[in-house]
Amino acid sequence: MMPGMHPLEPIRLASARSLIRAVFSATSSISLSGLLALGLTTATGALAQPPRPAPAIAPAAATVRPDVAACVEQPARAVLHGTLPRLAERLRAGRGATIVTIGSSSTAGAFATSIQATYPSRLAVELLRQFPGQSIRVINSGVNGEEVAEMLRRFKAQVFDYRPDLVIWQLGTNALLRGIDTDAFERGVHEGLVRIRSADTDVILMNLQFVPRVEAHAGKQQMLERIDRLAKADGVSVFDRYAVMRGWADALGSDYHLMIAPDGLHQNDWSYRCLARELANAIGDAVRRADREVAAADARGAAGIGVSARR
Repeated sequence: MMPGMHPLEPIRLASARSLIRAVFSATSSISLSGLLALGLTTATGALAQPPRPAPAIAPAAATVRPDVAACVEQPARAVLHGTLPRLAERLRAGRGATIVTIGSSSTAGAFATSIQATYPSRLAVELLRQFPGQSIRVINSGVNGEEVAEMLRRFKAQVFDYRPDLVIWQLGTNALLRGIDTDAFERGVHEGLVRIRSADTDVILMNLQFVPRVEAHAGKQQMLERIDRLAKADGVSVFDRYAVMRGWADALGSDYHLMIAPDGLHQNDWSYRCLARELANAIGDAVRRADREVAAADARGAAGIGVSARR
């Protein structure tokens, strides 16, 4: 990439033919047997899949060249500004956890070659690395093309009926690209967050992806700020997918197009897998931070009891 060039400029300059050839040129490095070897079973780290009106769009060929399949190392890990107290409590007690991922095509897995290659499936695998020996169920409630209002209508059946300890809500891209009324969007997000938190469930919002079709939209920055503002108002964390993917683009330069589907909007096997790793790292850090806070509070309580006894 030339100095001063926007990270996505090589993608805009590449022809559709060369982009597709680069993305789909080799066999996949991700297989179901490989996932099973990592412990993706029905008992531990399982991916539960509710009925979905629309299947993920899956190209016939693989998405990642073996020589570029490793995840890009970020200069700093993604951070969730807050803890996940319910999830931390469940894992601390060794009772396992249920996580529901809800969203649109990024969650459903558009352009993934299989359900095992979607980010929720990969998240189950990565969380086993963070919390070995735990039973962690990740449920994919993503539906292609949905907006916030449609997701809210599915909350009872495809979120709350699973009694989740954590909900990861991916949103914003469809509202941005379709020009959804901003007031309606904000009311819907606030309603959803209130409902999730009223169920004594942790929640993470996932924002936009860093891809050409999002970058080309004049309202992109305003949507990112809107999601941050809504999360702060309701006291929840944002997983900054946009910043994570921007970091990949900065590191990879012209090779970044290999992490994006040919439509210039969706992710692929490689970027779903790496996104899941970053998200699992952030969740792990938040849980351990919650554990430290509980331990510190217990220590303060014990010290106070000791002082009272000496008196």
